[in-house]
Amino acid sequence: MGRRGPPPTPTPQLRLANSKLVKNRKDEPEPSSTTPRMPTWLRPEAKTIWKRVVPQLQQMGVLGNVDANALGRYCESHSRWTAAAMVVRKQGETAERKNAEGDVYMIAQRPEAKLMATLNESLRKLEAEFGMTPAGRARLAVDLNESKKTAGNGKSKFFGSA
Repeated sequence: MGRRGPPPTPTPQLRLANSKLVKNRKDEPEPSSTTPRMPTWLRPEAKTIWKRVVPQLQQMGVLGNVDANALGRYCESHSRWTAAAMVVRKQGETAERKNAEGDVYMIAQRPEAKLMATLNESLRKLEAEFGMTPAGRARLAVDLNESKKTAGNGKSKFFGSA
């Protein structure tokens, strides 16, 4: 069973809000806010997504070097979802199943449609974690002026440089 309740508010967010809860978080690690390296295992389509998304996340001030694998999984999942969506667009969500005589005996969901649904759920979660949805952004609190000033050098208030 998963963890109960909402996730804890990130310490940098508590700092920005001048929360008294910060004093209880002395041993929490703070990752470096340098730009993560693109994972070598990404397929070409996922690399394209990486190159499009990383600058946007840097500008938002929510990206750190430890995010490489999570962001890589997002890019890989997104590229797989896109490939499945193209098949579904061309061939439809269902496929006819035929017996040995060539008679249709069943209409079933195309495997690519099922894959899209599965990937959609993991993409939704990753997008929320990185603040790529309106609701996800509402849960994040970064100093936007600081992120714009430091977008080029990879430093972010989100990762505790406050």
